[in-house]
Amino acid sequence: MTLLSTVRDPEKIAINSGKWNRAEAHHRNPKVADMLDYRWSISRSFHFSKNTFFHEYCGPITLFEIIALLLVIVLPIVVAIASGKGGSGSVTEYIMFLCVLVAIKTNVLQFLLGVSWERAILFHKVCGMVSLACAAIHGLGQLLSMSYSEILADPRAFSGMILLILLGLQPILYAVIKPYFFEVFYFLHLAVYFVMVYYAVEHGAPFVLYSVIVFAVDLAIRFLLSSYRVQATIESKPGDVIEMSFTKNMKFRAGQYVFLMIPKLGVYEWHPFTVSSAPHAEKMTLHIKALGDWTRKLAALAENGPAEVVAFVEGPYGLPAVNLEDETYQVVVLVSGAIGVTPHTSVASHLVEMHTRGGPLKKLVHVWALRDPKLALANTMMDSGHLPRNAVRDATAVKDKTDNTEEDMMLSSAGVIYSEVYCTNGKASNKTRVVIPTDAVETLPTEEADLEAATLSDAVVKNGRPDFTDIFARVKALALAVGEKRVAVSVCGPASMVQTATAACRAATSSEVQMDLHVEVFNF
Repeated sequence: MTLLSTVRDPEKIAINSGKWNRAEAHHRNPKVADMLDYRWSISRSFHFSKNTFFHEYCGPITLFEIIALLLVIVLPIVVAIASGKGGSGSVTEYIMFLCVLVAIKTNVLQFLLGVSWERAILFHKVCGMVSLACAAIHGLGQLLSMSYSEILADPRAFSGMILLILLGLQPILYAVIKPYFFEVFYFLHLAVYFVMVYYAVEHGAPFVLYSVIVFAVDLAIRFLLSSYRVQATIESKPGDVIEMSFTKNMKFRAGQYVFLMIPKLGVYEWHPFTVSSAPHAEKMTLHIKALGDWTRKLAALAENGPAEVVAFVEGPYGLPAVNLEDETYQVVVLVSGAIGVTPHTSVASHLVEMHTRGGPLKKLVHVWALRDPKLALANTMMDSGHLPRNAVRDATAVKDKTDNTEEDMMLSSAGVIYSEVYCTNGKASNKTRVVIPTDAVETLPTEEADLEAATLSDAVVKNGRPDFTDIFARVKALALAVGEKRVAVSVCGPASMVQTATAACRAATSSEVQMDLHVEVFNF
């Protein structure tokens, strides 16, 4: 199965041998393209995969993020301790302002440093804890030395006590309520924030009030420039997937996501979903796995066939830690876990489209792990047009050479695309089968896995979990064989798979081949 998506007839695609104009191909102003290149030149060194660490709760953290977090944690606390009672209060209000600044969706960190909004949320959490620590340094000692009646009689002491309580309440709400009732947590979180602002002003910390202005400007920008009403078509697909499509009404980059709200299911519920179609496609498409209450309600709307719904879309958001739009990376590896394939359908389709316009791309490797032995999700994505059997003539299948090693297959496969599909519910086996392009159904032996429903092509299909150590070793050999010293790697899937893939990618990185890693994690 080649991970490609194009709206054009594969038979009619030809590689453009003319001069490659990257800015024009991406529909971007040349000056903007240059500015983004300069930004990546500065920030790329902080996103190297060998400096990416995986944390159980935070997911992947780059060296840049670790340094920035240490500065955010250590510097304010040291200044608060050194500056005494008055200075520590000022530090607290500045950190509270910064806490809001990094949480808004029109995020300055995303623009300046290439850190996406969802990654900036980590800074939001840390700033919240640091503001609590600085507030405690500022006034906890004095409050403990006062009686309750004295605190009530002193407006500044009372407002300070309320602020400390509310700052301490926020992480409790996050730990106790958010995992089970996100909407309840979200609105309580906002309500507590506005009460905190009121008492901060009462306490003599007016700078916190500016955070409300920043928050309001963010809402206005999102409402006026990033929110759209669309008439969408939804349809139930095999694999418990809902396909939603609508007329494209925004510019977006491959791999980005949007927030979706359907009034029929609740006007206060906005949920993030990756755009699975590519930027050049005529329509925007989302593939949504029915896993929670909201998504199951969405699936119920289409249980009797395709249905039309009114939806509101906000975005796009998200920014990869690896710049796939420049010419640094001519070998790209996409690792997907189940529905984590959705950003990669968009990325792969975009890369191939750029390749047909003359863009440099030597090899696109896709590794996809699926639990369903029927591979219903794979067939859903293929039927949607996002996984066609033979998307470009230059990317025809690997020949059926069952005696070849997988390394030989990756190195010798024709064209620019190579794909491996793993059925993790199947019995692990060293046997592989190369499926060549055909309209006939190709299957593995039934004793290994029940794959008779699969119509995969141009892919190595294997039972068991991916051996990422072996996969990245083969990718390294591939990069050396084609003369590339840098490889772009994107991983999207469950946390356990991402952690394993991250560790293997780091281990494979060396002075010979640098693998730069972008990671997205989802948990259910």
